[in-house]
Amino acid sequence: MNATKDKKCFIANTVAILLFLFSSPYSLKREPLPADEIEAAAMITSHLFDSALWEIVEPFYHQPISVPHGELDILTLLFPELYSSLPVSEHQLSKYIPWDKKSIAMFFEDWPELLYFKPILDFSMNLPVKSGRVGVFIDRDGVLRESSQRIQFSLEPFSWVSVDGRFSITEHSARWKNRKISITPVEWCSFKAGNVAPRTDRYGLVSGAFGIEKNDENSLMENWLYGDRRSWNTFITDFYTDKLLKKISVESFLHKRKSEDVAGISVNVAVHPDIESQIDFVGMDIKESDDTLMYGIGSIRFRYPVGEVEIALVAPLDLRLPAVPGRFRLNYQREKDRLRIELVYFPEGFFGPLSNLLKNFTESDSMMIPVAQDLLYSQMTWVHQVTPNAVITPSLTLRTSDYLVRYINSGVNVSMKRERFRFIIEYQRFEELWREERGDIDYFKADFVAELFKKNDLKIDFRAKHFSGNNWHTVTVVEQKVELSPEIQIKPGVKYCNSTGTTNQIALSLSYTMTLFKAIYSDCSVEKYISFTKQKGPFRLNAKMWFAF
Repeated sequence: MNATKDKKCFIANTVAILLFLFSSPYSLKREPLPADEIEAAAMITSHLFDSALWEIVEPFYHQPISVPHGELDILTLLFPELYSSLPVSEHQLSKYIPWDKKSIAMFFEDWPELLYFKPILDFSMNLPVKSGRVGVFIDRDGVLRESSQRIQFSLEPFSWVSVDGRFSITEHSARWKNRKISITPVEWCSFKAGNVAPRTDRYGLVSGAFGIEKNDENSLMENWLYGDRRSWNTFITDFYTDKLLKKISVESFLHKRKSEDVAGISVNVAVHPDIESQIDFVGMDIKESDDTLMYGIGSIRFRYPVGEVEIALVAPLDLRLPAVPGRFRLNYQREKDRLRIELVYFPEGFFGPLSNLLKNFTESDSMMIPVAQDLLYSQMTWVHQVTPNAVITPSLTLRTSDYLVRYINSGVNVSMKRERFRFIIEYQRFEELWREERGDIDYFKADFVAELFKKNDLKIDFRAKHFSGNNWHTVTVVEQKVELSPEIQIKPGVKYCNSTGTTNQIALSLSYTMTLFKAIYSDCSVEKYISFTKQKGPFRLNAKMWFAF
């Protein structure tokens, strides 16, 4: 009797949540990444940014992800939940050439979820890529990290072979990260190996949440082969044909690390240009818990003129569950509105030790026990353009367990921009309904960026952020651009930084860019920080050079 009552209560709560979501103009919005290392240090000191997340994204502040050269797939390794056909192919990116200010704005209009990662994205096309490019980076005495040397390369010796990777060498380690080898001998067949996320279980319902490798420090081979990243280490085969139906593709993969082995096969069928279905089978061997698990996943996607709908269901082949885990996603787009709704459900008893969605839901680093209660995660994103220069984004996130709403995150974000300034204000409230002593949090942020002065090649910029708890961070930058020749430019500057809980600093900087023969591009920046105390300010050197051939 109680079980029936609980089920009715759960259904009523679920219906109420769905009705509230569909009738409310709310969205879930991430807090954007810090603009630079100085801002990150201030936010971490004020407990406003996660230091663990900073360790993941920090390398890309000095070796950014090149969007024009198709490197966005690196983001799917760092954040598997992003996997949704990010633009990486030449065809997808061609509409944004020549990657000027207007084209970049259009890019973020098409992909608003990538605004969060803007500080680590690079949009310059300084080098035309024919058969490859190699970049060399040198960083000395950063604010939050040790000095390092980095090498990035993308080689295409033949039209059917490409090799990509990034080397990172510090005083204590040497890593080959983001490595990928792609071979396409014929149009209907391809092979990939390295840090590549498979299409199978593309949204992380049962896979993608990998721990940090604990390698033998004395084993050079293990350090280079596995690294210390939470990423895929796969070999993938993919076969494709458009002779049957509209399209059929079959993918198989093997992922191997010291902590787990994962293998899978996926069949994707397009019966109509707007209807696509996929069936996945995933097996995994978890070394930590000595478990061997099998899952089946079925999904279907419908596209319509103003959006798309996708439904995915999971069938754990060795578990008997009272309900089926699954995911529902709706995208809707009009001229001034973007709407995205996502629901994820995990029933009691579900065991997904590598489930990336479950890890994000529970915010736990260890998932070696089955789910103790029914879990429902509801997320909506709605962006409304009030005017060409103003956007309003209310927000709401709901989490339920044991048939009751346990967590609510509500808020509103308003952004305005003009030619020379941008202003963003945001308010959020976090409510934990399941605690007897509720730890509700109110969070306020104001972000102001302005070009105070610009005449000829002299520019003065000002950036300020104010956080809850009277935390703030300001940066004023004065730069003078000097063009020695069409190929060589230098830019001396002064930066003044002022933050809560840290010593005010002045940084003297000098940067230059140089392009030779349209095949060699280099830039270098030097910063010396002068503290207002006896403490010695850091010295930073960031240099890079690209070679195209």
